[in-house]
Amino acid sequence: MPAALTRRTRSGALAVAVASGWLGAVGLACAGDDGAVSPWLTSASRAELASGRDLAAGWRALLAIRGAALGEEIALPRADYANAKLAGSIASPKLTETSGLAISRRRDDLLWAINDSGTPPRLHALGVDGADLGFATIEGVDAVDWEDLASFELDGRSYLLIADTGDNLSWRKRSLLLVVEEPELTGDALPAGSVSKPAWRIPFRFEDGPRDCEAVAVDSERMRVLLISKRTEPPGLYQLPLLPSDPAMGNTAGLVARRIGDVPGIPPPTRSDVEAARWLGRYFAMPTAFDISPDGRLAVVLTYREAYLYARSADEPWAKALGRPPQRIDLPALAQAEAIAFARDGRTIFVTSEGLGAPLFKLGRLGEREGALSLRRE
Repeated sequence: MPAALTRRTRSGALAVAVASGWLGAVGLACAGDDGAVSPWLTSASRAELASGRDLAAGWRALLAIRGAALGEEIALPRADYANAKLAGSIASPKLTETSGLAISRRRDDLLWAINDSGTPPRLHALGVDGADLGFATIEGVDAVDWEDLASFELDGRSYLLIADTGDNLSWRKRSLLLVVEEPELTGDALPAGSVSKPAWRIPFRFEDGPRDCEAVAVDSERMRVLLISKRTEPPGLYQLPLLPSDPAMGNTAGLVARRIGDVPGIPPPTRSDVEAARWLGRYFAMPTAFDISPDGRLAVVLTYREAYLYARSADEPWAKALGRPPQRIDLPALAQAEAIAFARDGRTIFVTSEGLGAPLFKLGRLGEREGALSLRRE
């Protein structure tokens, strides 16, 4: 599909998404104790949001609604991936705003997904064709603004990390990471009424002030969580420990996400983006999802426009690898691409969009021919 047509196809749904995101944030700002804006938030969560807002940061974010500055076209090499194939559609009627996707670490035919804000705190089980395999409610938590999902293994157990890090107005003084043990299916689905409890929680703040963050991944080899900011230029790369000081209790004092670098290689929006999609074109380069392959060698960053592939050598820090220019992964037109994940093979990629019945696409690697993805530096 021509790039201009792809941009126009996305622009209508993205306009609604951007507007609803800002209005939702303003709605939370104006919500009273009756919880009329989000009935799924407890009074304790609403009180924490009310007392934990950085009003100055929120005002700066409102002034920045124009989006990113325009830049020149940047020619990046194409990653060694085949064209995306439609694997299916998201069948669950409850997944209307899929904002995070992760592969199961227990089985090859299972994906996990989460909704954006405004819905109950649930983990949704999906087949690799998008089939609805049920959901588990996460007990004792609120889904303030869930934005990404990652899977990892630790001490022989499989876990899922939920990133409650969305902040459209960039004024949350504290965000939260939730870790739950991966639920087990009974047969081919989750039993009705399934409930999971957090294994641990990681409340934290960004060291340089509130940040909207929709791209979060786990580096299980180094026991770190990596976060990429959405609305900064360039996107900032932050790091947190995967384990709080006391995993059994969580870190009630909160941690600080330290900025360890930038992700400067994502091409900025261009004049052609704006010509095709008007003001929405300025949002095309914002990171909306992030994943690291199970073997820890590859990373993928999703934006509203396309995805970008990074590779690192065995001993190389991710801050260095993500600081290099990436390779580009072409994607089909997606109304609001906000969820991406590697399969267990560490090569195949799944990607989907927000929206009821959103398409689920699968991309496979073409092979390791010489010169393809030769970013590894052994």
